Amino acid sequence: MNAHANLGMVEFSQGAYQEASREFEAALSKSPSLSSARAFLGMCEVRLGAADHGRKLLEESLAGVKDRTLHVQAGLELVRSYSELGMIEKAEPVLRQLEDFDPANSEVLYTLYRLHSEIASSALRKLTAVDADSAWVHEVLGQNHLAQEQYSPAEQEFRKAIERGPHLTGLHYQLGEALLLAARTEENRTLAEKEFYAELQMTPHDAGSLFKLAEIALERSNAVAAKSFVVRAIAARPGFAEAHALLGKILEQEGNLKGATGELETAEKLAPEVKSTRYRLAQLYRAQGRTADSDREAAAFRSLSAAEPVSETRPATSNKPSGNQ
Repeated sequence: MNAHANLGMVEFSQGAYQEASREFEAALSKSPSLSSARAFLGMCEVRLGAADHGRKLLEESLAGVKDRTLHVQAGLELVRSYSELGMIEKAEPVLRQLEDFDPANSEVLYTLYRLHSEIASSALRKLTAVDADSAWVHEVLGQNHLAQEQYSPAEQEFRKAIERGPHLTGLHYQLGEALLLAARTEENRTLAEKEFYAELQMTPHDAGSLFKLAEIALERSNAVAAKSFVVRAIAARPGFAEAHALLGKILEQEGNLKGATGELETAEKLAPEVKSTRYRLAQLYRAQGRTADSDREAAAFRSLSAAEPVSETRPATSNKPSGNQ
């Protein structure tokens, strides 16, 4: 990078964007292909109020910027500029590219979350304006209550959604899940079971409903039925980590330690952040005399337990979007 570009970076870091832009323009007059200088100039222009020109410069330069920090900085500047104008359709692919470029960057992930929240909020406002009493509005309200652990209101909203859209898939599953989360009593298990069967009437290979029925059967000490349901869930969705873990538990209870270990190893590959899988694998390895493997899994379990926040996965609220059948 030439002297003008170096001076420009100093001015930019001090917030002197007018002075920095002059230096970057001088750098580009000598080296027009200098992508980093063009990206910096684009950011200067956006911050100085010449947003159209700044965006054009950022769009032209981003692919050529190899420095990780600058690439992300310039990309986020471009995303913010798009967002301010409501150009969400342009902001989203840039963010996806940044996520691919630097998948562990917390600012990129946060910005992606914010953007999707804005998209969701905008869509919900429009949906509510069109029909505030539609099945889809009640479904979204139910999902929001569920996320806040407000299970009774969630149940009410899902029931309203089913009344207004009895043909929509996913609603019975979500109602069943709300019932189980509210209380794991036999009464609620029976009510939830009815909803999961209703979901299967509409979508016979719904992996989420099959998995929940397996859980209910196991809680009733019916391991044979539980195994049948969970095998069907895995056949419907081979990458279902929790189903593999549950099958592992059932096989362990049957005394099939080798089979149980294989299922838990599969679950671990699919969801390595779930600490309960690590713990159970450590126990199974120990029982089979695989001390080194047991120690490795026990260490992973301790590491995950010490991490904040601890991540434990569970099936998505709906196995698939409603109404897409």
